[in-house]
Amino acid sequence: MTFGAHFMWTTQFIGRRLWLWAVYIAVVIAVVSVHYRGEVFETNCDTLPWRAKLWHQRLCLAGHRKPRAHYVRVVTLTEGRDFPPGASCGVRRKFAGSLLLRLRDLGPSMIVMDKYYKPSDCRDSEATDALQDSINQVSRTVPVILGQSSDKYGELRSNNDPDLDRWHNLNLGQGDDVEVLSESSIAADGSGSQLGLVRMACNNWEIPLRWELYPTLRSMDASHKNKIERDALAFVAAKKSDIDLAQAILPHVEHHDSLVGAFLPLRKFHPLTATQVRCGLQATQYDRGECKSGPSEDFSLRGKIVMVGEYRKNDTHQSVIGPIPGFLLQANYIESLLDDRYYQQIPKLLDIVLAILCLVVVDVTIEYARRPLIGAVWSMAAVIALWAVSHFAIMEWGYYFTFWFPMAIAVPVKWLEASIKFPRKTATAHAAG
Repeated sequence: MTFGAHFMWTTQFIGRRLWLWAVYIAVVIAVVSVHYRGEVFETNCDTLPWRAKLWHQRLCLAGHRKPRAHYVRVVTLTEGRDFPPGASCGVRRKFAGSLLLRLRDLGPSMIVMDKYYKPSDCRDSEATDALQDSINQVSRTVPVILGQSSDKYGELRSNNDPDLDRWHNLNLGQGDDVEVLSESSIAADGSGSQLGLVRMACNNWEIPLRWELYPTLRSMDASHKNKIERDALAFVAAKKSDIDLAQAILPHVEHHDSLVGAFLPLRKFHPLTATQVRCGLQATQYDRGECKSGPSEDFSLRGKIVMVGEYRKNDTHQSVIGPIPGFLLQANYIESLLDDRYYQQIPKLLDIVLAILCLVVVDVTIEYARRPLIGAVWSMAAVIALWAVSHFAIMEWGYYFTFWFPMAIAVPVKWLEASIKFPRKTATAHAAG
């Protein structure tokens, strides 16, 4: 090979390698920025990584895993069907109280309400007292778990909350990591009724367990601003249902592990409307004058955890099965915890390192194979093997990972680069050089 030809081949070789690794680096950056965007770049958390949408549900349903709702039934509230459009907060709270009393008669093991009752949301003290009285009555025989909200600076500012001045005076800061507990109109007695935070994790496919946040603004002063810990709504309900769960999940809580679970669509929870619970399965719209309760056997709620949730425009969240209401997320979290159907993600840094290592393996295998097609076949076989290992890992050890996914993209890219665009130096050319 002449010097000019050798120089040209070397330039092409280095050029295509640089081009290819630029593509690899772009893939890795894309994986990191999309997969961990809520934590790394502090952007909108109500998104899901595209790899989760593609693979998470399939991995969680691998092999014999065909999850169904064992413990939770759902009862839905809808404006216009269960109470008139634009109904006052008093009407809504009284309806919720009467619904709780009816549910108690149907024999559930627990009632969980994915609703919170802030004092500032309703000035009807009579309705609030009626709801409190219903909760007190029901919780004597059936545990009642109610939602409690929390606030961040941006939320208080957008709502022109009167407590915003107190936030400034306490100098709590304006970061998204600063969170305060909201006051509740409903008191819990700690045994029959309890409160749990309805705050979701950054990515909604992660099961929220415990939050560290500031207490209510009115309970703090400038010299006492210590954070407290509060359990999430689903975690409170699951621990109340299974007394051994708290100990089993403790290592995950202490290490702040990101636990994820398979999601079930609403139909899997055999949903009932609040009107059906109050007036029988045949009822389609609540009419107090014509409402007649049906037999308890019709509802099959005995011994079940009943999740009560309301359809609201501002309570729709992204999930691996598409947009779903917040109460359905909570129902899935409870099911996952009680059914030991939760999975742990491998550490983020390890996930990234392994993804890069897979790209290197593809690059080397195809580059130095006798023919690029043979290297591509071996690389694709490795992808299939890692796909099988990921299924085995989630079934046997409860570990969830998808670091191999960029490798599937790299195989055709590398094969095209090696065999079509820039032919490699042939054996004859080597001999001639």
